[in-house]
Amino acid sequence: MTAPYYFRRGWDREKLAEYILSRFSFVAKPSTVSDDLGSDFFCTLFRLEEKDGRDYPLPLSSFAIQIKSNDDPFDFSANITYLQNLEIPFFWGVLNEGTKRLSVFSGENLPVFFSHVGQVRKLKIKPLERRQMSTLYDPKEGSQYNYTVMFPMILNMDVDSTRQDLNGNVDTFQGMCSLIHRNISTRKTEEYIFDGYDGQSVTILAGSGSVRQYRNNFMKRLAEMGILFTTHMGILFTIVLGIQFTISMKTSTI
Repeated sequence: MTAPYYFRRGWDREKLAEYILSRFSFVAKPSTVSDDLGSDFFCTLFRLEEKDGRDYPLPLSSFAIQIKSNDDPFDFSANITYLQNLEIPFFWGVLNEGTKRLSVFSGENLPVFFSHVGQVRKLKIKPLERRQMSTLYDPKEGSQYNYTVMFPMILNMDVDSTRQDLNGNVDTFQGMCSLIHRNISTRKTEEYIFDGYDGQSVTILAGSGSVRQYRNNFMKRLAEMGILFTTHMGILFTIVLGIQFTISMKTSTI
């Protein structure tokens, strides 16, 4: 007996999405269906650099992406643990087979969401236009366990996009990956200071353990200030304030 037709449609859709993604990223995918825990593809962006008259791909950020055929809210409850532990940016792709266009929606709200709400039993992903997003996730407050996280759209890619279009998409993708990487990092290091999409807003979370963590973070920032000071003064010193930091001199362009 042959496989149901919708299986083949899904396979065709994934192959088309894979081709579009491959035009500006290295693409890998789970080798078996059982390995697909929530992402259809794992990609590494690249930018083409010309050298000796030839184009060479320069690797940039990596990300995971799930492909669907429509932008309806999707129940992701079975893969909550996967998203909580994923340490690369996660995106949602919607492929229009008629226009052969791939729309990409950003999981930029996931780091602050998981840090804020704690335990999650049910989770939906809602792709939408950024101008339609009035909140990062819903409900914003309370002890409810049924949440919807907003995934705002960041770009569209066509199967016949030009080199100029692809370069613009890479820049947009890379900028979003950098933002999400920073926010994943601040969650993992328990600093909980999240950068906003606009580049100006900041979300800061605090809880019962914040006093202890604030002390550690303060010591790191104080050590950083010491580095800046000693860079100009040309001396090496050790700060001892409950926690000892030995500061080695390194020059930086920052």
